[in-house]
Amino acid sequence: MLTVQPASGAVLLRAVACWYGLTRREQAVSRLAMEGLSSHTVNDHFKAVHRKAGVSERDELLARLSLRGAAFVTPSSALMAGARVVRR
Repeated sequence: MLTVQPASGAVLLRAVACWYGLTRREQAVSRLAMEGLSSHTVNDHFKAVHRKAGVSERDELLARLSLRGAAFVTPSSALMAGARVVRR
């Protein structure tokens, strides 16, 4: 006996990823899109991140998130962000 069922989204995504040669990152983004994450939602989240980080441009945000931006982090802002004080 043979039963034919529709393939799940995960199975279809693997097949499409293989067929089109999608990278792991592209597969992850595709999976989020399948779950309903739209580009508008992503933009809304980025706006919130920019507001909370006190930046207006992507480059500023990246600088704050990188080692180059370590100078932007003050002790009080680090503590507010949840950093722990380590005494040596």
